[in-house]
Amino acid sequence: MNNNTLMNSPRKPIILDESDSKVPHETTNTVTKTPSVENLNQFTNNEIKPLIQKIDIMKHIISTMAGKDKLAKIIKCIIDLIRIYILSPNKSNITHKQKFSPFKLIIYFAGLIRSVLSVSSSQWVSQQLSIFRYALRFGGTPFRVIDFVNRLANQYEKHGLSWEEWNKYLVKTDTLQNIVDIYYRVFDELDFLYKLKILSNKKLYPIVVKHEAISWEYDILLGLQKNCKLLKENRQKQIELNLKLQTQNLLLDSPENSTQSSLSQEFALFEKAGAMKNLLNELKYEQKLIKLDLARLSMDLLANSSDLFHWDRFLPKGSYAALSLVSGSFNIYKYWCVSKKQLENK
Repeated sequence: MNNNTLMNSPRKPIILDESDSKVPHETTNTVTKTPSVENLNQFTNNEIKPLIQKIDIMKHIISTMAGKDKLAKIIKCIIDLIRIYILSPNKSNITHKQKFSPFKLIIYFAGLIRSVLSVSSSQWVSQQLSIFRYALRFGGTPFRVIDFVNRLANQYEKHGLSWEEWNKYLVKTDTLQNIVDIYYRVFDELDFLYKLKILSNKKLYPIVVKHEAISWEYDILLGLQKNCKLLKENRQKQIELNLKLQTQNLLLDSPENSTQSSLSQEFALFEKAGAMKNLLNELKYEQKLIKLDLARLSMDLLANSSDLFHWDRFLPKGSYAALSLVSGSFNIYKYWCVSKKQLENK
């Protein structure tokens, strides 16, 4: 086990409670002309969203603990990659070997700050950022344990010691997620206490680091399973909603509807189609967030597995930091989308 990698590795991000995925309430405007399918998009977007500047989104991200955690992860990974580049004996070959490299920007940036950023100082900054992220996560485990014990007590009050009911309860994804989350956070906080030198048992520390990595692996796998299920359900809802929307459009376009139905009936059909259009847009937004989560978790899985199963021996130096940087980029982009929507809905 590579203890240095595990000690400084960016761990599980702070989870943002995304409560902004509800369908916005649609207002009814007074319209004087008969509705048509062509202006359906105008009707469904009758609430003008405020113009949100990028600086406002960044300010919102920095003002939250989750945003600080995500930005700290990205900065730490970049510093780790720069330190690896500085220590590389083939810096000139890396720079001139290829005309274009995906790491060209990082290499150029590293060249600019080489004169002011030493290996020791970059390592110190990286360690401080790691401790900062640990500090943001620290302290929540006792409350999670109490909450989980209360859930078990409620389960006992409802079903007693029925093995069949307990078996169903314990294999639920949410229950497994709670167990793994507590498992991870216990060892994550123990690791933090070691970093602060509050704990000093050297024989116990490798066990703490190992179980921190194992628990995070379980957490990533459960997250991938959960998001794959959510993506499948989301796609099914979109298919069903598209079929209903097509039916509404056919009713609006049919000659019988324009000659036999009253104006109020036409507006009722049109408003229903507009509500469906809004709901479809919300489902597409949720699908985007789910895909970003899947991409982030996939990168986390590769990074953690490379360390847990010692794949780093067969990979180039900096692979862990590079994979973590990609994971952090997906995560901060997702948080950017969520923050933008929150500001628009204010």
